[in-house]
Amino acid sequence: MGTDSRRGNGDLHDRVHRAIAGPVTEAEKLLAELHDAPLETTLPILVSGWGRGLAAGLQELASAVGAVPPPQADLGQPTPLRPPQPDDADAPQPPSEDPERRDLDEAGVEQLTEEARRSREETAEASREADETRRDLEQ
Repeated sequence: MGTDSRRGNGDLHDRVHRAIAGPVTEAEKLLAELHDAPLETTLPILVSGWGRGLAAGLQELASAVGAVPPPQADLGQPTPLRPPQPDDADAPQPPSEDPERRDLDEAGVEQLTEEARRSREETAEASREADETRRDLEQ
C-alpha cells in the first residue's frame, strides 16, 4: 500500500495495527519471562499471539467493511440492444440467414452426424497445430 492510500484510511490502518500488536506484544512479554524455556513451550506461545493478533486485525477490517454503505448508483433499466440495421455492412448476419446454418436446420440425422464428425476432425487438427506451435515457441 502506498502512503496516499494509507492517508485516507489512516484511522483504520492504526486500528488494525493496534489490534495485531496487542496480542503479539503480550506473547513477546510472556516469552521474555520464559527466557530459558524449550522451543516446545515458546513456539506455541508465539504462534498463539500472532494468531490472536491477526484474528483481531481481521475483525477490525470486517467491522470497517461492514460500515461501508452500499453504493447508491441508480442502475435504472438496461439499454435495450438494437438489432442490426440493413445499412450495417459490418454487422454479422443472424444465424437463420447463414446458408450453412439453414442447411443444417433442414438436415437429417445422417447429415448432422457427418457434420459432427467433420467438425471433430477439424477441431482435432486445430488442436494438433496449436500443440506444434506451442512446442516451436517453447524451443
